[in-house]
Parts: sequence; C-alpha cells; structure tokens
Amino acid sequence: MLRSQLQRLPLMKGQRGVGLIEVLIATLVLSIGVLGYAGLQLRALNSTEESYNRTQATAIARDVAERMAANATIDSVQIYTQAGSWAGADNFTRDMPGNWNQCLNTTACSNSDVARNDVLQARWQAWNLLPSGRVQAADCAGSGLSPATVCVVVSWGDSDPGTCNQQSGPECVVLEMYLERIEPRT
Repeated sequence: MLRSQLQRLPLMKGQRGVGLIEVLIATLVLSIGVLGYAGLQLRALNSTEESYNRTQATAIARDVAERMAANATIDSVQIYTQAGSWAGADNFTRDMPGNWNQCLNTTACSNSDVARNDVLQARWQAWNLLPSGRVQAADCAGSGLSPATVCVVVSWGDSDPGTCNQQSGPECVVLEMYLERIEPRT
C-alpha cells in the first residue's frame, strides 16, 4: 500500500535529498562569510597596533624636540645631534635605569649633563613603549649648529633610525624642527 501511494506522488520522488544539498550550500556560503569577517577583524587589530606604535613614536619625538628646544645651547645641541649619543646597547628593563644623572636635583648640572640625561630618557622611553624602539636626533641637512634644522627620528620593529632619512615609513616617524637660537647660556 505504501508503494502505491509513493507512485502516485511523482513530484516527491524527484525531490529526495534536495533539502540536504541546500543546507550544505548555505553552510558553505556562511562559512566563507565568517572567514571574510575574521580576516577583517585581524586586519583591524593590526591597524590598531600600528596606530598605537605611531602615536607613541610621535609623542617620543615631540618630547625629544621639546627637550632640545628647552636646552638649546651649542654644547647640548652637539650632544643631541651626535650619532654616538644615541647609540649603545638597548637592553633597558621596564624599570628606570639606575644611572640617571643625579645632578638634576641640584644646581650642579651643566647643559651637557641635562642633554645626556635627556638622551638616556628618550632611549629608555622608545625601548619600553615600542617593540624594539629606537630614537635618534641629527642635523637634517648638515646646516651646522647655529641655527640648526634637526630631525628627530623614532623607529621600531626592524627599522633603523639612521636609514629612515626624512621619509616616514611604516615603522618610522620623522619630526623636523628648527632651532632658532643656539647660544651659550651664561
């Protein structure tokens, strides 16, 4: 009796398994959409990290520029712009280095002492706020020291501040500043 009922309904005979195929196709389409959304989320996270690093690098470069402007004497600017001042082992810990210049709390500090302390603090900030962060200041155009155009370069990751030149790259921020007066302080 069941066979005779199935033979009378020819439309149902051709539709066996169609619902399962539709479900599989819908699952495939949904899976592709979810993978696309996951890719967008990953790109958004990478962009957020890149933005954070660039913001930190800009703040460090601005801090160095303000310190240089506040201590713009011939001897201190020479310390700021010498490549050797910014070189050294960048193996700082998260704690403040113990060799901060102790004269800062007294009146015995020279402009050179303040400049050396500023360089050390900027290097510490770059190392701790950025992944493999480095900072450097140099005379941009070789214009001499009075007045000087100084480029403050902050880099992170695989970038080297010496190779960033005056072009900001993906892991590099360059801040160019003009020191109006460089005079000995009395």
